[in-house]
Amino acid sequence: MSKYLVECTCGNKTPVEIGRAGGRITCSCGKLVDVPPLRKLRHLQADTAVVERPKSTWSARKGVITACLILAGALAVVNVWSWFTQPNVPIFDPVVYQRDIVEQRLKKLTPTQGWLLWTEYYRPMAERGFSYLEPRDRELIERTIAERQSLRRTLWIIAGIAVAIAMAAAFWPKSAEITSRRID
Repeated sequence: MSKYLVECTCGNKTPVEIGRAGGRITCSCGKLVDVPPLRKLRHLQADTAVVERPKSTWSARKGVITACLILAGALAVVNVWSWFTQPNVPIFDPVVYQRDIVEQRLKKLTPTQGWLLWTEYYRPMAERGFSYLEPRDRELIERTIAERQSLRRTLWIIAGIAVAIAMAAAFWPKSAEITSRRID
């Protein structure tokens, strides 16, 4: 908002806003000074003292630093989440498997179903030999774990690069003046 200078009888000029037109103000000497009405106030000398706004302390450098640190923090959170939610390789105990699952199935079988199971499953197994019993999805779980570990390593590398960029931006010289020479 523009201000105008109103002169006191002591010679001191006091800046006045347009909203104070037609009123009274107090001079620094203590006297009351009448402020002219708006149409006369606009003919007075304008106050040229520029009120400086506080400069923003935000810069592109701080933006780069902040963006890199936010990225590194987000990647760290994703890595921690991935580590906590990673599946474990199941521990297979054949004794428990035999006791709980096989015996329960055998108790429910009729003699005819038992004979069919023997001819289709157990006879070939007896001829070839017994294989090591493992959970069926073990390979899938191990592959998932390997993929998660690879992803976490990659994310940690990216987070490290982001932190390195933030540190480089923080410690890079502020006044990098580039001088160019004209070739005539």
